[in-house]
Amino acid sequence: MAVNRACHLIEELGCGTVLNGMLDYYPTKEEVQKVTVNPQRINKLLGVNVPMDQFINILERLEFKCNLISSDKLELEVPSFRLDITEDADILEEIARIYGYENIPAADLEGNATAGVKTENQKFMDKVKENSIACGLNEILTYSFVSPRGVDKINLPENDEKRNFVKIMNPLGEETSVMRTTLIPNMLNVLATNVSHKVEEAYAFECGNTFTPQNGLPVETKKYCIGMYGKEVDFFSLKGIVETILNNVGLKGYEIESETTNSTFHPGRCAKVVYNNICVGTFGELHPDVIENYNLGQRVYVAEINADLVFENITLVKRYSALPKYPSTSRDIALIVKDEVFVKQIEDIIKANASDILESYKLFDVYKGSQIEEGHKSIAYSITYRSAEKTLTDEDVAKVHDKILSELSEKLNANLRSN
Repeated sequence: MAVNRACHLIEELGCGTVLNGMLDYYPTKEEVQKVTVNPQRINKLLGVNVPMDQFINILERLEFKCNLISSDKLELEVPSFRLDITEDADILEEIARIYGYENIPAADLEGNATAGVKTENQKFMDKVKENSIACGLNEILTYSFVSPRGVDKINLPENDEKRNFVKIMNPLGEETSVMRTTLIPNMLNVLATNVSHKVEEAYAFECGNTFTPQNGLPVETKKYCIGMYGKEVDFFSLKGIVETILNNVGLKGYEIESETTNSTFHPGRCAKVVYNNICVGTFGELHPDVIENYNLGQRVYVAEINADLVFENITLVKRYSALPKYPSTSRDIALIVKDEVFVKQIEDIIKANASDILESYKLFDVYKGSQIEEGHKSIAYSITYRSAEKTLTDEDVAKVHDKILSELSEKLNANLRSN
């Protein structure tokens, strides 16, 4: 009918002359597609009982040729125009469509169903990423397949365990021949690319797995890495970000200690995060040799933290503290100490001697200049006192405050700055 109509239009519009007869050009005739189905199984999957007569009638109306062998076997010859029919699931859809979806009763799922929610570890990593972004960092993603030369460029000792790689059997090349044991080389490659493109500052982080070989599948450890550079970036910028993220994800009671043995970082400008005498991570300014190896040309600050260890030790329980009944009072102190004195030493003395009226303390200034003696620095703290039982008098605060100053002077030779 369609061919005849086309010929009629051609002649009517004067586009050509229609000749007698018809030529059917069909060089590769399609074979007849046959499908065997089980009507009982289809009824069970649909949750209804379509009678066999109705079952066959539906298919014949759709121009299938049916040959019923038994109650659980029906052979079908598929119409030539139904190229989408290849298996019994396609027949099930046709039966459901014609029988009527509204006629198929709703039923509850059987068995134990689980909600499609994230695991606690996944939620933890989401929180790490959210806090990183809130601190102004940008997330990057790099390959797990790396070059073994990366650990040379970050100055790892020959006996370092991070040189024990999982090797790829059929690598595309030497640059992707092993699986990473640290995220730092990848981070520095990204920062080096930014430097080469004249990007004046960069703030990046990555959450990814590292791999350690063992019998069978390698051990996968989730790591968190920060990399940053720029005019406004220094060691304390990085330290503040690390502490903010750790505090916000729920790690309590950790200590920041000096690290002098890590050859990737600048000696004297490196620290480690310690929890229960376990090193959770390391951060600081890169060693000048590492900076040269990556052609960075400026100070770069990097942190790498074991996210799995952090997750294992976080405290998710939040405790309510009532609003204070009595006012607080604060004292500011500016101390002159030697350059080798660490802030942690000062804070340990403050905590040890402030009794129960110490509410908080905050470092707000570190200064070195012409007014400070050579080899010394000025460190300023704001200390807040409050009692849960009464309003503190000047005498109450002075007694504790003077004890703190006395201990600082005795143990650290710290003197109050006069100008």
